Amino acid sequence: VSLRQHPRSVCLQCQAAAALGRLVAGESQNQRLAKDGISFIIATMSRHADNEDVQEHACQALTHLVAHNKPGQDLAQKACGIEAVTSALKRHALCERVQVQALSAIGKIVEEHPTNKVAAARSGVLTLIIHALRGYPESVAVQEQASQSLGHFV
Repeated sequence: VSLRQHPRSVCLQCQAAAALGRLVAGESQNQRLAKDGISFIIATMSRHADNEDVQEHACQALTHLVAHNKPGQDLAQKACGIEAVTSALKRHALCERVQVQALSAIGKIVEEHPTNKVAAARSGVLTLIIHALRGYPESVAVQEQASQSLGHFV
């Protein structure tokens, strides 16, 4: 409800994205929640593209919504989720928290999904993953997520 009724409230959008991510983490995927959640999360990412907190929590929620969920992966790609995550990686290259969550999200969007791998590669995300690896050599979290994401492309 918060995502729909108050789209301009950055704080509320951030809190709603974080809550959605916690709600679905570790649970079997609820298809309706995943479908509605993915669309709202991607819209929120576009609406608040410059806000690091929103991008971090939205990417985290997106990760949980698409993980081991082929219909969710399909929807994320159709709803411009790859572009939203790619944008987060570009816009927030200096924010380690966003990099970690965006790398995780892109990895789950492309995991065992050939169509999404091609779409993500065409978006330039592979270059952004390499930039993250080079830009955060001391960050174990970035190194792990970037390596896992790259692994999903092979």
